[in-house]
Amino acid sequence: MRESHIFVSYRRDDTAPYALALRREFERCLLSSQIFVDTQRIEAATQWPVVIMEALKRSRFVAVLIGPNWLAPNPETNSPRLFDPEDWVFKEVKFSLEQKSRAVVPILVGGAHFPSAHDLPKELTSLTEIQAFSIDTRDWSNDVERLCRSIANQFGLRLRQDEFEYPRHDEFKKKTPAVSDDRLTQALAEREMEGWEVEGSDDPNNPTRTWLVKKFKFKSFSHAMKFMNAIAEYCTSLDHHPRWENVFDEIKVWLSTWDAGHKVTEMDLTLAVHMNRVAQKIGTKIS
Repeated sequence: MRESHIFVSYRRDDTAPYALALRREFERCLLSSQIFVDTQRIEAATQWPVVIMEALKRSRFVAVLIGPNWLAPNPETNSPRLFDPEDWVFKEVKFSLEQKSRAVVPILVGGAHFPSAHDLPKELTSLTEIQAFSIDTRDWSNDVERLCRSIANQFGLRLRQDEFEYPRHDEFKKKTPAVSDDRLTQALAEREMEGWEVEGSDDPNNPTRTWLVKKFKFKSFSHAMKFMNAIAEYCTSLDHHPRWENVFDEIKVWLSTWDAGHKVTEMDLTLAVHMNRVAQKIGTKIS
């Protein structure tokens, strides 16, 4: 299947947490898609203007994130930064609108309102002719699902839930035994495993599956995204990945080892302890 490139345009001091969150949601929901978010894809010692323009040229469509401060003024000129021809958000949106083969999807986040034509420089007024999509953090999962379905239908992409891709079998993990009931009980009683519980299968096709489950509640949506990004890097290094769900400032996590028959192994216990440590550093909300 041909890979589809998705460019996420955003203003860092306006919607950076949303950009990172949407990158992960697009990767989770859309098959064969490479998502470009500048802070994640530009490596040191590279010419970032060249990298950004090349990414825009390759993109199948551009997601323009509009938050409450998208039109914030430049303190030096007291006029919106979007009116500055050297502003990179201006350059990204202008280039995208000018490309007939390109598509632009305005996405409103953080309670932002869609700007009117007189709020924009003349080069960007055609943006107001495009139907915007709004995401409310209070209904994040449903809104993101509707957005992904809309994008998939509009651009002929495949949704991952329509064709779930299991990871390749790992021979080491296949040989990793599930922890015993006694070991699991002992681990859950340890302070480092605070908050984790055992949950049985919710899959009728796999009634013996066992999960380690915990719901983390953070101080803000931004803190939740910081946690997910930190854990994602650790999981990549470990090559062991969780099932998780994010709703605003809450993240629910399910851990089991697929290659071991969806059982809890020592790898899951290690990941659970690491998650608790990272969450403590980032700061969870005290109920």
